Amino acid sequence: MWKRIGIILIFTLSTIHFKQFCLATEDESNELKLAIVNHETNYTNLTYQECDWKPGCKLKQLSCRYLDEFMNHINITITEEYYRTPEEAKDAVRTNKVVGALYFTENFTDALVARLLLGNMSDDNTINQSEVRVWLDTSNQPVGETLPTDLHVAFQNFTKDIHSDCNIREELLEIPLSLMNLD
Repeated sequence: MWKRIGIILIFTLSTIHFKQFCLATEDESNELKLAIVNHETNYTNLTYQECDWKPGCKLKQLSCRYLDEFMNHINITITEEYYRTPEEAKDAVRTNKVVGALYFTENFTDALVARLLLGNMSDDNTINQSEVRVWLDTSNQPVGETLPTDLHVAFQNFTKDIHSDCNIREELLEIPLSLMNLD
């Protein structure tokens, strides 16, 4: 019984800590914001960015599709705040105006499709253009621990959706490791 008390305390204190964080950020003045720099879209209007993408096997504006997947996946409320340049977004992270920043290059979709098709034959420019660059405020512990996982899971879901929509076997995306039962 006493051995389990430590584990129970760890889970209980972690839950209480996260609850306190959620309560502290519930106020509108403490709203969590995420900086978005999306050069794949018209980024001159910083209050609203038209980021329409069509469902199905449409390989256009994949940055918008990924952002939708990410914003629908996360368990905390985050408001998108748009910036013109990655430098402005990084400054906003440094000054604690936002909890993180995402940057999509102007050729993100084309480069991502080329990267998927070319695989190991992709050049450095294609690799760089197809990356989502992320800067996070890691001093904010709950955000620093949850957002990286949410970003990865959202990207996995995003690629699975594309493969499913384009009738490509989803198994090709999986890590080739199968944990089996000893029956």
